[in-house]
Amino acid sequence: MKTLLMTVLITLSVIALVRAQASEQLKNSTPEQRAQKMTDWMKINLPLTDDQATSVHAINLKYANENESLKEGASGRREKYKKFKDTQAAKDQELKGALTAEQFSAYLSKKKELQQKMREEVQEKKN
Repeated sequence: MKTLLMTVLITLSVIALVRAQASEQLKNSTPEQRAQKMTDWMKINLPLTDDQATSVHAINLKYANENESLKEGASGRREKYKKFKDTQAAKDQELKGALTAEQFSAYLSKKKELQQKMREEVQEKKN
């Protein structure tokens, strides 16, 4: 029951985070601000230790900077998407080393739910 409640709370938090990320404020934020926001979310939803929070913040900042470079790059949309997917896979591998197995599993689960929610929202906009 406790796990179910935690899962529901994490899901709601992820949805709230996604909507916040879609806002203009976040679109115009710096990589540092985005990394901090993601780290804060992870501290709350994946109860991180202080050491984990430090490691996770460094990982989030590294990939926020890489994604900023991709966003600013001259590559085509398809190429940017492929590079973004590659950086996300690399980020996940680094996070796997910084999180416990349970935390990483919860992270992947919420990430998958988030992706599905985003797909649904895109479909709704198309209709």
